[in-house]
Amino acid sequence: MRRPAVRLCDGCGQMFDDVQPEGGQAPWIDAHAYLMKYGLHWDDLDRVDDACPPCARLFQASAHHPPADGKETLTS
Repeated sequence: MRRPAVRLCDGCGQMFDDVQPEGGQAPWIDAHAYLMKYGLHWDDLDRVDDACPPCARLFQASAHHPPADGKETLTS
């Protein structure tokens, strides 16, 4: 049986645990810890690409600043 989609951070690879969050908040946790916590394998999951708050801030900051070498890069 497949579980609902799980948010996976594109930057650091952590997963968003909103199933049984600790401390009352849904935290981003290590993907291996998530799989072990729920007894799952990668094949059991539908993953949704996302970004945890620290990686989202990094992605946003890097999008506003050109590379240090001054060369523009294209991303798709």
